[in-house]
Amino acid sequence: MNREMVGSEIEWIGEMPRDWRLAKVKHIFYRSKEVNNIDNPTVLSLARSGIRVRDISNNEGQLAASYDNYNVVKKGDLLLNPMDLVSGANCNLSYVEGVISPAYVNLRKKEDVSSKFYDYYFKLQYWQKTFFAHGKGVSFENRWTLNNETLMNFPVPLPTTKEQFKIANFLDKKTAQIDSIIESTKLSIEELKKYKQTLITETVTKGLNPTADMKDSGIEWIGSIPNHWKITKLGRFISSTMNGLSRRSNSNDNIGNIVLRIKEITRDGIDYSNVNRIELTEKEKQNYSLKDGDLLFVRVNGSRDLVGKSAIFTGQSEIVAFNDHIIKISINSDLNYNYLNWYLKCFSGEQEINKYLKTSAGQFTISGEDVKKLIITVPPYSEQQNIVEYLNAKSTHIDNLIALQGRLITEMEDYKKSLIYEYVTGKKEVI
Repeated sequence: MNREMVGSEIEWIGEMPRDWRLAKVKHIFYRSKEVNNIDNPTVLSLARSGIRVRDISNNEGQLAASYDNYNVVKKGDLLLNPMDLVSGANCNLSYVEGVISPAYVNLRKKEDVSSKFYDYYFKLQYWQKTFFAHGKGVSFENRWTLNNETLMNFPVPLPTTKEQFKIANFLDKKTAQIDSIIESTKLSIEELKKYKQTLITETVTKGLNPTADMKDSGIEWIGSIPNHWKITKLGRFISSTMNGLSRRSNSNDNIGNIVLRIKEITRDGIDYSNVNRIELTEKEKQNYSLKDGDLLFVRVNGSRDLVGKSAIFTGQSEIVAFNDHIIKISINSDLNYNYLNWYLKCFSGEQEINKYLKTSAGQFTISGEDVKKLIITVPPYSEQQNIVEYLNAKSTHIDNLIALQGRLITEMEDYKKSLIYEYVTGKKEVI
């Protein structure tokens, strides 16, 4: 039997069952501001994955000088982050006791309701950007916050307590099933990425002929290579290396020439979707314009994993330059630049890069001169071409599988949000 639905007059709720009521947050919760009064309390943190006990002994993250002004959290309290209304469902029900920064909102129920039901409801408000629409502040990027008055007067559906618990229990089971699928899919993506990395390493160090006679390379992370391959320093094939333009602000109207940054150099190529443009002088255009086949190599970054990222410039219809966090490497005709690009992505290439990394002021760096010292495997040119064609095809296939898995994750996350919406607003009934 279908339930009779009526308009709620609340845009983001829409229709709801006739026997449900509308209330305000302040009718069923109060904001607890119980102040901590004990030494060495259990300090909590609010994350989208749940309320967690912080390990303050390792001095990681921002630590308070004192926890005397922190608010007490009890089991069953509902914590919300009113300061981040953009990045996701910044609320969670606490299953542990402790203290948390007073910057967070601690909702404690004052009548018999299911806090878990309202946890789902509030998550929905973050996802739908409803809280964001009700935020106030200097700007969207600066101090955009859901203030206390707005939150406490925020409308909430009010089914019977029995139905609240019924819905919450149902959603616990269904979302757990969905989350399990999402996690297993993420693991599958990680396995595909590992397989791709192994494939690249095996191919650029062992070749495509499984019956080839092998010899010891003398390099631990390269191992055996085919007898007819060579081991040599990359500098033998480099005709020039060059650091890019000193960084400066882009033009006000975002016009001018593309100047590539680290973020555009990805392991899958150059990303032109959100490029930076700068007005370049004629001399800068002459000195820093990229040519087809130039290899771009990240030389400095705060993350060790990003130094050594490389991509091949394949030509554009306009002038493209690069900034000084990147080295342009020009390769002579004895080495296939696409083969080199694959080699730099493999485990052996990464180990070579790590040999020459230096640290300064929290940054990892490698110089153009040290890039020339990298040891590489060098098959005959025809084999380099075959390896490039093989890895291009295999990589595309693996990337397509990863993309499919990524779309499944997106679909499952959307399904979960839709499921929560339908049940916490009464569009569907738990039978």
